[in-house]
Amino acid sequence: MKSAISTLIGSTLLATTFVGFSAVDAHAIDCNDSTVTVAGISFSACEEGSGNDTGARSTLIGDLNGGLFSDLTTNWSEAGKSDDGNDAVTAANGSTSGAWSVDGDLLDFGADGTTTFALSLKASNKYSVFLFENISQSLLDADGFLSGTFTTNGVSTNGRGNAQALSHSTLWAFGSGEESYNPPADVPEPSAAAALGLLAAGLFGMKRRASK
Repeated sequence: MKSAISTLIGSTLLATTFVGFSAVDAHAIDCNDSTVTVAGISFSACEEGSGNDTGARSTLIGDLNGGLFSDLTTNWSEAGKSDDGNDAVTAANGSTSGAWSVDGDLLDFGADGTTTFALSLKASNKYSVFLFENISQSLLDADGFLSGTFTTNGVSTNGRGNAQALSHSTLWAFGSGEESYNPPADVPEPSAAAALGLLAAGLFGMKRRASK
């Protein structure tokens, strides 16, 4: 009898453990489940993390500089957060989906007019970071901002698999080491330059005749 009871208890514990692991696996986070875009362009890579994405205990900046995204190393820096109150980085904090934006002045646009950056989304006790590469300066809006959308189902979910609300977003700028992008000044067409030269010569000649 005791043997039968022991077997029953053991089977029950095993079944409970199996169900528990199944529930965890069912709600495992995959950052690729999130829809995160900038000007309609999706991220090129993403990674998941636990804890906070910023602060003294966070390892994210070290991970980025250590090659979290392949050979994009050593030049990462935290550029701003959506909860720091200066509106340079904004997001629909408290929501599971919405819009975000970043001031273009926080980004390093290279000589080719493009920039690479990452956006981390923090929800509950997890975060996911999303990489955007070679984003054109032409995508800045009239106010000089880059804007996009997000969902947090690839960041953190509760026991029922429902997405958790966004705590904040953080912009990570990648410095390519290139000089800041400056559009080239317009150069007059040869015919226009020649016309300006003739006009200047004519005015100079008129001035000389008038002085005699």
